[in-house]
Amino acid sequence: MANITSTVLTPLARDASAASGGTLQIDMFAGGTLGRNPLQQLKLVTDGIADIGWIVLPYTPGRFDDTEIVGLPFLSTSATEAGLALHRLYAAGMLVGFEGLKFPALGATPPVVIHANQPIRVPADLKGKRVRLSGDHLTKVVDALGGAPVQLGGGQIAEALSRGVVDMTLNNWGFVGDFKVNEVSSHHLDIPLGAVAVGIVMRQDRYAALPPQARAAIDKFSGEAPARKLGEAFDRQEKEVRERVSKSGKNQSSRRRPRLSRSGAASSIR
Repeated sequence: MANITSTVLTPLARDASAASGGTLQIDMFAGGTLGRNPLQQLKLVTDGIADIGWIVLPYTPGRFDDTEIVGLPFLSTSATEAGLALHRLYAAGMLVGFEGLKFPALGATPPVVIHANQPIRVPADLKGKRVRLSGDHLTKVVDALGGAPVQLGGGQIAEALSRGVVDMTLNNWGFVGDFKVNEVSSHHLDIPLGAVAVGIVMRQDRYAALPPQARAAIDKFSGEAPARKLGEAFDRQEKEVRERVSKSGKNQSSRRRPRLSRSGAASSIR
């Protein structure tokens, strides 16, 4: 999260404030200053405690169900690809659950992979295991494989793994680095089990109440550009953490390419 704060969120706040002609000042409160529970970040915004927030959309089950499309296993291979696809669906008004909200940026993480403190060779090894995850779609995937889904906030995962509360967790590599999951996991199965939708959100009525120059400044730094910037920042971190863990010699990691039953060429979004 520190990576996204420093490379995307802080520059966006600074640039939008500077472009507003003095009509807008965005102050950053990082590290959970206004509320530490990651599951409650959207509520901080809707309750007016924060004007703008960074949220993980699957942490609000039942509201942003359409964004689960990026959570389909093997559908995307990077955060940039998944994030741009999701943003374009949002911009076209094709997603439900966004009423009363404005998203200056909507994107996605890299696809989650499997991290465990025991050998994991194929997805079928999830059977009978307690698996930490987020989102309805991954819950269904783990259910179908015979695992037991467990919902936990990001800051709880490393401790839950170390204490045996969960056996495995589904996270992207950047998340593993941020929350030190690699320090309590020894085995990694690197297959793309689906991205997670994330975004910068504010209440539509709060946005509408701003002076015209302030709204224009927010709009200037909203849309596809920050969605791409988010994806690229995630993907750089993904590569760095994966390589660092692999070179450490303390973890066993395997990467597998899925064999799909349906023939045809796949195309990426750029």
